[in-house]
Amino acid sequence: MLNRKIENIWFYTAIFCVVIVLLNVFYTQVVAFEMENNESLLYVKKTAEKKEITLIFGGDVMLARTVEQKILAADDFSLPFRKIADEFSGADLAFVNLESPFYDGGSATPNGSVVFRALPDSIQGLQLAGIDIVSLANNHFGNQGVAGERYTFQLLNENNIEYCGAGENFLEAHTAKIIEINDTKIGFLAYAYPETLYVAGNNSPGVANMDISQMKKDVEILSNSVDFVVVSMHAGAEYTHNPGSFQVDFAHAAVDSGADLIIGHHSHVVQTTEKYNNSYIIYGLGNLVFDQMWSEETQQGVVAKVMLEDSGLKSIEFNPVHIYDYNQPDWADEDETSQILNDMNLKNGTIEF
Repeated sequence: MLNRKIENIWFYTAIFCVVIVLLNVFYTQVVAFEMENNESLLYVKKTAEKKEITLIFGGDVMLARTVEQKILAADDFSLPFRKIADEFSGADLAFVNLESPFYDGGSATPNGSVVFRALPDSIQGLQLAGIDIVSLANNHFGNQGVAGERYTFQLLNENNIEYCGAGENFLEAHTAKIIEINDTKIGFLAYAYPETLYVAGNNSPGVANMDISQMKKDVEILSNSVDFVVVSMHAGAEYTHNPGSFQVDFAHAAVDSGADLIIGHHSHVVQTTEKYNNSYIIYGLGNLVFDQMWSEETQQGVVAKVMLEDSGLKSIEFNPVHIYDYNQPDWADEDETSQILNDMNLKNGTIEF
């Protein structure tokens, strides 16, 4: 009888030990899997208090055509950015949509043409303004062919300006650019509307297309690796203040997949904004540097100053601009500021979160 009790004790003790070992192995594998597949876990555990971060976003920047003529006449390649450079360079990170590819070949863009080419020295304006990253995902990126696309990649790299939304192939065009500020990782993806002619292929350079299903995959991957996700979209009907249904569907899908901020451009006029599921959507920033002097609205744009705190949105300040002399934006006066904000359906220039 005593021997049977001893045998039972040893049996249950052995079972208990096996269970403990199995649980330990399982836990180790789960932690390893999570660390391998979710890089952001390493940052969630940090206890250091994060400082406030300032991001600044501008709309369409086109450095060709009449803008180029004004630059050459003044012998000043930074001319378009002179009045706004301090505000941009004072931010922790500055972003614009680069509407014209750089190229040292080809010919100047004549008046009336929409085939853009920016002189390489025009990058001096981006440098003066402290531009850190540009979106290349737009309908003009391929205006100078594959040679112009590759030249633009090279020139931006040489001048330490990051780019997103385009690359040597499909994979590169859909790969996010991540910039870390004060231990906060901010990821950028950019897309151009589906009708663009310059979509990247498996073995050819170009832009990331606005395919919603692919974008959702890109955002989901990125959101697991960074603290804050920005998605840029070049889309919508030109010269209208209201976004189209595809813009809305794309922006909502991006937020639902993990994006925190959506930045829109292409309409050449400001568009409305929207709070959606604790994220924010700016459907159109309008022009920043452009030569469309034929209407008041195309001479206008807005600069969005985004404040982050603890890796989340704290506030967005909208600062309208007016473009003078076919090339140079300056801050709008009080009356024009009210009119531009009204076009965006904003009661005032600051959104708090």
